[in-house]
Amino acid sequence: MEQLDIKSAFLNDELKEEIWMIPPPSIGQDGKILWLHKALYGLKQGPLQWFEKLATVLAELGFVSLPFHPCVFINITLNVILVVYVDDITIVGPKLQIEILIDHLKSHFKVSVKGGLIYILGIEVNETEHGLDIYQRQYITNMLTRFGIENCRSVQTLIDPKAPLVKADGSEPPHEWTLYQQMIGSLMYLVTCTRPDLAFSDSFLSRFSSHPLKCHHTAAKTVFRYIAGTRFLSLKYHQSLSLVPLELYGFSDADYASCRDTHCFVTGYVFLLNGCTISWFSKKQKSVSASTTESEYMALSITARQGLWYINAFTQLGLSILVHLRADNTSSINVAETLVNNPRTKHIDVAYHFTREQLLCNSFTFSYVPSGENIADIMTKGLPPVTHYTHMNSIGLTE
Repeated sequence: MEQLDIKSAFLNDELKEEIWMIPPPSIGQDGKILWLHKALYGLKQGPLQWFEKLATVLAELGFVSLPFHPCVFINITLNVILVVYVDDITIVGPKLQIEILIDHLKSHFKVSVKGGLIYILGIEVNETEHGLDIYQRQYITNMLTRFGIENCRSVQTLIDPKAPLVKADGSEPPHEWTLYQQMIGSLMYLVTCTRPDLAFSDSFLSRFSSHPLKCHHTAAKTVFRYIAGTRFLSLKYHQSLSLVPLELYGFSDADYASCRDTHCFVTGYVFLLNGCTISWFSKKQKSVSASTTESEYMALSITARQGLWYINAFTQLGLSILVHLRADNTSSINVAETLVNNPRTKHIDVAYHFTREQLLCNSFTFSYVPSGENIADIMTKGLPPVTHYTHMNSIGLTE
């Protein structure tokens, strides 16, 4: 794995549109208007112009952008995969082939070669004899320092399952509004990258961002105290002895009518590739379900769509994959597997019958998992410490 940085990336291509700008002060161009030839940073055309330029240069070496994500490029002949985030590029492949690619990029751009992948976008990567560990210890330290709670006492519980938190009714003014939104936003990036155990907590607390009260701040600080005590956790990606076929397990769960304000349900899923967690999701849905079966069935549909996306993605990467979905509600599984219309489920929107259609196409297998072994449970509700840490170990989030 190698990491590159393209210097002044947006200035590498000519603008197609005619764009004029007022010059910034103090550069000796007062009273004039400048005609732009290059895509400056901050220009809305800039990212697309840079992407098209980079794609053209990579195409000269046989790289193609993949439909499942246009910022992932692959060259099957060279056996190299390239991932782009604006001007940060990560390359995976044989060392000799990577050197050929770097030389090609250097002939078109000013390239800074950073060597092996160690740190990218706030994520620390540690290669061990068993595989990879990814974590964000420095990000967590900076985050705790930013909010002045670096010396706080740690706790083991994220969200109290019995916490009666509801939205403000308007009778009280918001308490430190901006600070609360900054705290939730900081958590969100941590959740996105390396901490699936925080997904539900961040999603839950974000419901109160428009009008936070003191009790909401207290709950948010509890999450930060939990993070302070678990900053050394990392996601483990062990080397697989067998790469073909890859096995992807998707765990689905829903918490019926859990929102105290709207009575909407929360859905969540976790996907494990050969035993390693690669994606997670926790979100309160906009609709109210009539039963536990309905909420679980709708959650299955969301999980099935993500599973199908993975099937397409790995196919485009030239890899074979078997997808297995797991759920802990037998009624929802019966609805998915049975073609007969049931009076209790006939009102469910046709969009949620996607799971049934994909089962008929044999896109994946589908089976029951006991609630105590459904790791997606951590995405839909606050759990007691013992259950919470058990699911964390199953996800592969350990020290």
